[in-house]
Amino acid sequence: MAEKIFKTLTSTSILDSDLSPEKVESTKIFSDKELIDHLTNKENLSDEEIEQLKRSAKYQRFLG
Repeated sequence: MAEKIFKTLTSTSILDSDLSPEKVESTKIFSDKELIDHLTNKENLSDEEIEQLKRSAKYQRFLG
C-alpha cells in the first residue's frame, strides 16, 4: 500500500523529477504536424524526442 502511495505522489506531482523546472524548460514543444507525421509513420521521432513528448504530456496533466 505504501508503495502505491509513493508511486502516486511521485508520478504526477512536484516530487517527480521529470517536472523539475530545468527539464520542463528544456523540453521541446511539438507541432501538430510532427505528432501526426509520427502517428502515421511518415516521420519517426527519435527515442529522445519520444521521452520529451512523454514529459510534455505529464506536465500538461499536472497543470490540467
